[in-house]
Amino acid sequence: MNKLLRELYARLREAEDNVRAAIAEGNDELAEAAMADVRKISSRIDKVKELERHDDGFDAGVQVAGEEEAPAAKDEKKLAEEYRKVFLKAVRRRRLSPSEASLIREYKAVMHEGGVT
Repeated sequence: MNKLLRELYARLREAEDNVRAAIAEGNDELAEAAMADVRKISSRIDKVKELERHDDGFDAGVQVAGEEEAPAAKDEKKLAEEYRKVFLKAVRRRRLSPSEASLIREYKAVMHEGGVT
């Protein structure tokens, strides 16, 4: 969650508290005005979230010209692809070779180091 969203959520909680306080006092006009603020802040939060989803999907897999992947990243990518194949084979209840079993152990070790996402 980015700084803007945290700020908006804090403002939303504050506005909701204002609505509750106005209702407890019996001041309907103030409660309605505060509820309008709650709706406006909620709308902003939804827009920011939608923008983040759009941004995340927009540059996924895009590589800038002249920017090459690090060799380690290519190895991790290859390991992840091989792991996927072996994993699907295991899910289909096919027998795994010792090299495939070691690939699974290797992938888990790298994954626990934070190397593969």
